[in-house]
Amino acid sequence: TETTATATTAPIFTDPPETVAPGEVIGICLPDQRVQRWVDEAAAMESVLREWGYEAEVLYAGGSALEQARQVEELVEQGVSCLIIAAIDSTELVAAEELAHTADIPVIAYDRLLMDTEAVDAYVGMNYLQIGRDMGTYILENKKLAEKKDDGFTVEFLMGSPEDYNALLLYQGLTEVLQPYLESGALVCRTGRTAFEDCCITGWDGETAKAKFSRYLEEYYPENAPDMVIAATDEMAAGCLQALAELEKTVEDNAA
Repeated sequence: TETTATATTAPIFTDPPETVAPGEVIGICLPDQRVQRWVDEAAAMESVLREWGYEAEVLYAGGSALEQARQVEELVEQGVSCLIIAAIDSTELVAAEELAHTADIPVIAYDRLLMDTEAVDAYVGMNYLQIGRDMGTYILENKKLAEKKDDGFTVEFLMGSPEDYNALLLYQGLTEVLQPYLESGALVCRTGRTAFEDCCITGWDGETAKAKFSRYLEEYYPENAPDMVIAATDEMAAGCLQALAELEKTVEDNAA
């Protein structure tokens, strides 16, 4: 569904509180420690919160949406002052968020919007639609796709997790730029997997991306690797590079 962002005059940053009651705890719920960004960002948030006088409790769910829901409920029972949640699957968190709302605990959706609930007080994230557009524009300009008339570049897509709305936004921004060139033949996807539901990778998992890309190489690229692989994360891109190495396929420096 298309949406239109509304302008706001609210400040992006606010001053820290003048006083914090001793023992006030902020609960930070993150997907896992496997992805380094969550570890780094948790450390940054914890540092600032402690500087302001809060205690911080950081919980990682090990990639399990059910475990994350349990952790949120546990923090609500503890009576934390606020919850910061980067959801694995927002549908599994609705009941836990309602508990927080009933307990008057503010909920901040971090990076991933919490869906199907009104128990969210704020959302902090990035513009994944624009990130996708920027990726597509880089490819468009680097490969001079507008000048390509025939013998198109081969390309394969490995997009993000289907339960994460950010993954869909990134895909939409990317294909907004590249779709005309898929239609013109300047880009050729031999597998035909260009729809989001056909190229998404559950959990943004690098090993899953590697396994899927290995199958593509064996079935659709028996001689040469594709000219381009568009992966949603560094971890997924690394999985693709491992697949290429294991099958002893190489790509030119300017083609990956």
